[in-house]
Amino acid sequence: MKVRSRAAATASLVGAVWGCGASSEQTAALIAVSPPMAFNDVPAALVIEGGPFRPAYTFDTVNAASTIQLAAFSARLTPAPGSPAAGSASISIDPVTWLSPSALQATLPAGVPAGIYDVDVVDPRGQHNVLSGAFQSLGGDDQAPVLGLVTPPAPAVIGAEAVVPITVLADDGDGFLASFSVTVTTAGTTTTQTCTVPAAAHSITCSIVFAAPTPADEQDMVVVDAEATDSVGQTGTLHATFRLAPRPSLTSLAPTVGPAGGGTVVDVRGTDFVAPITTPDGSQQLADGSQLLVDGVPLAPDQVTVVSSTEIMAVLPGHDAGFGMLTVATGNATTAPMYFEFVPAPIVKMISPNHGPLSGGTPVSVVGNHFRDGATSIYIDGAPLLAPQLISPNRIEGVVPPGTTPGSVTVTASDPIGGTGVLIDGSIGFTYDPVPADSPDGGVDPGAGGNGTNGGGPP
Repeated sequence: MKVRSRAAATASLVGAVWGCGASSEQTAALIAVSPPMAFNDVPAALVIEGGPFRPAYTFDTVNAASTIQLAAFSARLTPAPGSPAAGSASISIDPVTWLSPSALQATLPAGVPAGIYDVDVVDPRGQHNVLSGAFQSLGGDDQAPVLGLVTPPAPAVIGAEAVVPITVLADDGDGFLASFSVTVTTAGTTTTQTCTVPAAAHSITCSIVFAAPTPADEQDMVVVDAEATDSVGQTGTLHATFRLAPRPSLTSLAPTVGPAGGGTVVDVRGTDFVAPITTPDGSQQLADGSQLLVDGVPLAPDQVTVVSSTEIMAVLPGHDAGFGMLTVATGNATTAPMYFEFVPAPIVKMISPNHGPLSGGTPVSVVGNHFRDGATSIYIDGAPLLAPQLISPNRIEGVVPPGTTPGSVTVTASDPIGGTGVLIDGSIGFTYDPVPADSPDGGVDPGAGGNGTNGGGPP
């Protein structure tokens, strides 16, 4: 008798959470179905978004435990008015699994007639929630996957001894992929990578990485073949070929210095440079050649000319002041670097003192940036600073030359490589003082001292 009583006490109770189906419960709203359309060849998962979706629970009164009833919902597709499938019977998309308060997963069967459907969800308490025109069946899938290269882009050249990643994208549109592989053949060796296709994947990439061998001759190629099959057995393919070239080397660079503003024409010498292949009239490039890079960034094709297998001529772009790293790359095979110094134009910020007699002779300090020893020259109203001395890259001292006319004049710093910088602001530039009316020699200011210079000196 005690045994039967205990069995009765452990009976499970089934109820809906938040009131066990009470009429005051908030009605769930349907927001979207993912995917919103699909082919009907094979079954597929259908995620219903919205909520709040409140599941049913099983309660164990003896052990004080509860279990979510994940399959307590049901759902159907009902042909929408005006749809090609209108008038047909509704289609069950059970089982429906509770994923979270905002998502359910249904099972779309194969063979759903083409057309637009309303989605009707029934919760554990019997409440209906309908989202009109939420799903479209596309009928049978009659399109094979489309394959395309991601890396390297075609046309391209692959350099020997480089580690080369090849990535192919397969896209089946609204269909589902089933298998995907990429094969690389070069120098008599074939390597195949078979990639895992996730469930219900419309598109994925498949990559293979290999070390490019040294070519035996100019005819050696790298051949890429890829194949993807969708869930109904349709196959898409890709076939691509790449030039296989020797690894280049870099032996000399001339000149090795030029303006930071760009425009320097450089002559690059080395070995195994590859010219691009173009149409006979040169209007279209059929395959890449060797590239010249500055700090890892390739120059534009119109800035580089591969003259021969041992020479490249190029026009360098603008660059920050300092040294830039130049390399030559054939595909992913890159040379050891050489360095080019980009010299900035000097900048004049101020001159102190900023005025003096027309006769010149005033000791001054010129303050600025990018002053170079033996290269930067200072000019005041076009005349060179006398006895110039570089104190630092930011300061040059010297003596003001005689002027021609009283008033404010330009102060200029010039570098034969970097260029020119001009200070023309009269408030901080240099001003030749007016000649005193009682000065008999017309050029010496008695207040400046017997030697005709401004006694203030440099700061």
